Amino acid sequence: MTVLPNGEGFPAITWEEITAESRRDRRREPRLKLPYPIEVFALDSRGEYFMERTATLNVSPCGCMLELKHQPDPKGVLAIRRVGRDGARLENHRPVLFEVCWTQHSGRHWYVGARKLQSCDMWGLTTNAPEAGAGN
Repeated sequence: MTVLPNGEGFPAITWEEITAESRRDRRREPRLKLPYPIEVFALDSRGEYFMERTATLNVSPCGCMLELKHQPDPKGVLAIRRVGRDGARLENHRPVLFEVCWTQHSGRHWYVGARKLQSCDMWGLTTNAPEAGAGN
């Protein structure tokens, strides 16, 4: 144990423990690798409106990760709507608002992590009945 000048001690930690802690998943809920087809409506980094069809890379009850060709505003809001596997819009799937949490450039694409701003189960991850007026 290392002792500080004021007499208080703290346990010594190794690089292996630091490395293990940095790799530990500290997310509040698990991510599921589910590729839902979606439409994304947002403003890009220049403030110009875009709509893009893509698919989620992973989802959780509170958010998702997706890949876009457009660079979204890093402090912006996305409206995301699930669409059918054939790309058709479904009446019971309304757009849901998400906050952009992070973006990462990769070649011609942008990976985006987004947090849901509305309470609804748009991914169908819970067994509860949908809330009235939910945008799933």
